[in-house]
Amino acid sequence: MVTQSEQSPAAHAGQTEPVERVPSGETLSSPEKRRTSAAWRLAGWQIAFGITIVTLAYWKTAFSMVEVWARSETFNHGFLILPIACYLAWLRYPRQQDKAPEGSWLGLGVIGLGAAAWWLGKEAGVQLVAHFAFVVMLQGILLAGLGWRCYKAMLFPALYLFLMVPFGEFAVLPLQDLTAEYTVMLARASGIPVFIDGLYIDIPGGSFLVAEACSGVRYLIATFALGLLVQDLLFVSRWRKALILVLSLVIPIIANVIRAYLILTIAYVSDFEIAVGVDHILYGWVFFAVVTLALIAIAFRFREPPAPLPEAQPAPATPHRSPLRSAAPLAASLLLAIVLPVSNAISGPPAAPVASLQIPLPEVGRSWQQGSADASEWSGIYPNADASLLTRFESAEGAVDLFVASYAWERPEAELINFENHMIGGRRWDIVGVAKDRALFEDREQGLVALKIKRGQHERLIWYFYRVDGEQTADPRFAKLLKVKAKLVNGYSPASVIAVSTPIGDGTTAEASARLSSFLSELRMGDALDETLADFAARERTTQRLADKGN
Repeated sequence: MVTQSEQSPAAHAGQTEPVERVPSGETLSSPEKRRTSAAWRLAGWQIAFGITIVTLAYWKTAFSMVEVWARSETFNHGFLILPIACYLAWLRYPRQQDKAPEGSWLGLGVIGLGAAAWWLGKEAGVQLVAHFAFVVMLQGILLAGLGWRCYKAMLFPALYLFLMVPFGEFAVLPLQDLTAEYTVMLARASGIPVFIDGLYIDIPGGSFLVAEACSGVRYLIATFALGLLVQDLLFVSRWRKALILVLSLVIPIIANVIRAYLILTIAYVSDFEIAVGVDHILYGWVFFAVVTLALIAIAFRFREPPAPLPEAQPAPATPHRSPLRSAAPLAASLLLAIVLPVSNAISGPPAAPVASLQIPLPEVGRSWQQGSADASEWSGIYPNADASLLTRFESAEGAVDLFVASYAWERPEAELINFENHMIGGRRWDIVGVAKDRALFEDREQGLVALKIKRGQHERLIWYFYRVDGEQTADPRFAKLLKVKAKLVNGYSPASVIAVSTPIGDGTTAEASARLSSFLSELRMGDALDETLADFAARERTTQRLADKGN
């Protein structure tokens, strides 16, 4: 008969390597068992020390992850990942006592890769890369402290730590579109009169906006983390593990569409008396809770018994390694890990400019005349830019607002690509459409991000793109790479965002696009903007050098 304590480790035999049964007194002598247990305890303390040192060295990165967990409901589950990973490792420990942790120099290479990725993420201002790099360095600590054989035995709990990284927001917009499209399809199939405009769904009596919170990405990420845990604890065969993972991805998406459809239907039937406001959210989470419990119940219903334990085999004779030799890879890995933080602490962050930066007014064709920026009800929001410009131009075609935000060089909290920056400032607007577009700018075809925003009956169209060290892109990820390139070549990274916006009014989106295209084709400001930023940066660096000499 297999006891409960024997079942838990065996259930995981399919993920890493076959679990060897080690009956007491048959494969390891008592001194060897004591030596192995002591080696595990020592490795545990060394790894705990190493993780503490790395966390302290990269505390800003670790703290920024925790901030995201606390601030965003999408990633609240991040607080549970480390305790769950520790629990899964504890379940595996009894079956690994015939393997003594020996340390591995492979951890040094993993730490090096993680540190390089962290530097790249820091210089590019991409917190996501820095967060992933931080967890990669934790993997390096585990590998350096345990050695490959023991790390492989703990592979799933170690890799589970990557769920601490706040990742997945890229799926919000596609899931919003999918939810809106299929909710409308179900509504029409059930005879509800419905009209869709982007992410707005209108039915008799009122309308709904499929906002970011309605995308279902929160439920999707949390359910996937749960699916990974369930497949590890309850299943042995690979096809069942794969099936539960697929279900943990598919069911949340389907459930979110059904949730949205039910809320819309209840609102329609009740003439918007219920399923709106607070109860809208309450009904949604009750529905998600029921679906999650049903998924867990199904998993328990079809759980597999633990794989049979193989017959005991004599443990291979291995030479005893001194604790100092086993700890050497971890010590070297820690030294490598702290090089960059110590170097950054010595050099300090880039200083903010002393003088004020002024963005020059652009040149525009004669058909456009400068108007009053006060007449605009829209503005981009880039709160920590070194300078910004908002102005209006008018012609017979209509009015176009121009917004520019510039950074002479980037530094903490003053970044071109930052979650605080957005294009829907001014009065309250909702984004109802996002697309890619192209238009002529300074005699070159330029890629653009096109936003359609709405407030009540008022709609606007916004086009914007980034300019970094003379190069332009609409892709924020490529803009970050351009910033790294500029910093490596020039020592600083001048960057700007250029946006134009026009009201749609009683016209069509196509007419608004034609108006923006006409204005952008006559706008001349790229070279003048680059020269202004370069001259300003040169003067500031001279001023700061003189100040340093004076000190």
